[in-house]
Amino acid sequence: VLDMVSVVIPVYNGEKFIKKSIDSIIENWNGTYEIIIVDDGSTDETASICDSIAKNDTRIRIIHQKNAGVSNARNTGIYNAKGEWIIFVDADDLVQGDAINALDGIESSIDFVAFGTKKIQEWDRKQINKDELLLEVLGESNAIGFKMNAVWAKAYRKEMLDSNKIRFNEKLFHGEDLLFNVDVALKCKTAVILNKEIYKYIPTDTSATHKFQSNSLENEKIFTYEIDKRLGEDFNIDLKQKINNRINCMIINSIWIVCGQNICHTENKLKFGERKNILKNMIQMEPYKSVITKNINMENINSKQRMMVSLLKEKKYGSVIFMFMIRNRISK
Repeated sequence: VLDMVSVVIPVYNGEKFIKKSIDSIIENWNGTYEIIIVDDGSTDETASICDSIAKNDTRIRIIHQKNAGVSNARNTGIYNAKGEWIIFVDADDLVQGDAINALDGIESSIDFVAFGTKKIQEWDRKQINKDELLLEVLGESNAIGFKMNAVWAKAYRKEMLDSNKIRFNEKLFHGEDLLFNVDVALKCKTAVILNKEIYKYIPTDTSATHKFQSNSLENEKIFTYEIDKRLGEDFNIDLKQKINNRINCMIINSIWIVCGQNICHTENKLKFGERKNILKNMIQMEPYKSVITKNINMENINSKQRMMVSLLKEKKYGSVIFMFMIRNRISK
């Protein structure tokens, strides 16, 4: 019998949407659960809204802390969670299905459960081994139609996280979800994917992937270092080749992110020549240099990223800058 589920919601200045997110859990879930809201130093009315909600519901706990970022807030939630399972919900997203009902009856040998989000499969349940899970996590979009690199719409057995000391890397503001799930894939015994929608992801322009990030390059350097550190170990040749292909795609994606979030962002007031030099210097550093100079499998990257790689191979840094500046102005 399922003991209890802990829902961890990190929030920063979420006065416009935090109540909707909490209400969606209360409306959809039946059974024993706790909601841990980690207010990460909000400066708007988030704290008072959360406090007033918690007054009337003993299942809700509020933790107020100084602003330390989403990874730190989620780690605070993990530390304080009392449930058998932990589910992460972003404060601007909604829950739309009963996760407790779905988790009830999951075998004790299973440490990780992923739920469906959009694509409906013919099967109700799929069990995958560690290697399959690792490849799914490393794939931006995958064969089974589930977004496995994000922590939303997933359930993690708390004992597995604690015994393996799995936590979010607090130096990262982008890629921390994927790194966390890589750690889970390397340590969990068995994983299950349930074809059941329990989550509604709502993309917003205020998310970390849309904002100007002055330290985007530093973030991507840390991210690629941490990925390589975990996946540089011995795997069988076939799996290693697949992992390397995925890592190459992620490194290309890192270049794309730095160009979009930093070098060519409309809020970055650098001159054209300065942007060009920053990109050139980046591509001359590892691991970016090796990925651009060697012939890699580009099946898993989109056409726009392929165009970027082709231009970088020809050292047409100015053309890449121009491409991103046009793109950013159109999407503004």
